Order: sequence, then structure tokens, then C-alpha cells
Amino acid sequence: MANDLEQVKSVLGRRYLGKAGIHAMGIRPASNAISVYMAPGSGERYKQLLENLKKDAEPFEVLFTEEEPPQAAGEGRRR
Repeated sequence: MANDLEQVKSVLGRRYLGKAGIHAMGIRPASNAISVYMAPGSGERYKQLLENLKKDAEPFEVLFTEEEPPQAAGEGRRR
């Protein structure tokens, strides 16, 4: 089942990463789910796109988490 999750995550990543504030995806084999990490506030602004993502992920569940995207090393540091 984890291989199927990886395949679906890969397809979703090509289709949705970088859109609607989505900055990362992962899998949760124990929950039979795909994790989608997106910028805060994205859920409200992009409801239809996220609904499409959930349909594309079927039969797996999608768990959305709103969090700031990670910063590259050294970003945000001032001297």
C-alpha cells in the first residue's frame, strides 16, 4: 500500500506543488493518507483547487496542514 501512496503522492506533486501555497507533500502509511503542507490562509483562498486535489487522491485520505514554508539556510539572518 505504501508504494501506491508514493505513486499517488508523486502524481499529486507534479500537478499541485507550487500552487495554492502548497510547498510540500508526504505520506502517512499508518493512516493511509497523503499529507499536504501549505502556507497559512491557503485553505480558504483555494477551496476548489484543494477539493480537486482530494478527488485526485482517492481512495486515499488527504491531511492538510497550514504552516510557513521552510526557509533556505541563511535566509532571514541579518548581520
